[in-house]
Amino acid sequence: MKVVVFILSVILPLTLLITCTQITDESEAEIENPPINVIIKKDTIQVSFQDVEGYGTFFVKDPGTRVFKDSNDWIGFWGLYWNAFDGTGQKTPPPSIDFSNNMVIGVFWGDYCKYSGCGNESPSIENIYIYGDTLFVPVGDLKPLGMCDACVSPLHMIFTERRDLPVQFTGNTPRSE
Repeated sequence: MKVVVFILSVILPLTLLITCTQITDESEAEIENPPINVIIKKDTIQVSFQDVEGYGTFFVKDPGTRVFKDSNDWIGFWGLYWNAFDGTGQKTPPPSIDFSNNMVIGVFWGDYCKYSGCGNESPSIENIYIYGDTLFVPVGDLKPLGMCDACVSPLHMIFTERRDLPVQFTGNTPRSE
């Protein structure tokens, strides 16, 4: 009886503590929910990001990717592709981004009317990370666009802390045909 009590009160909790500690130590270097085809190495740094507010109002007809690191580039892009207007017919201001501290990353499937759905938003950037001296942006599959039959130009735009690193898109990156 004393042996059973000893095992249950000392050995079992100690075994659980050691096992849980090993799992925690091994998983600290992993990125949460990495997309398929992404190999995560131990010295990988996960980078936080947020969606650009109102990004679905851009209509970008050419497939591809883009990184914005200054306001002039952002304002030029807004002038070409922003599709939201106020009551007087003037374009509404672009989403506000502080380019001294942030940068914008965009993925565009393009081809207006090749796709149909209820809106342009297709959140296919699930994580970004730094490995070595490169910022990697894994691009997942084009997400469902809804049951509507409207012509759409699917895209995803995020912003993150500005980094002076090369950006490499991986995975299902849209390309011109």
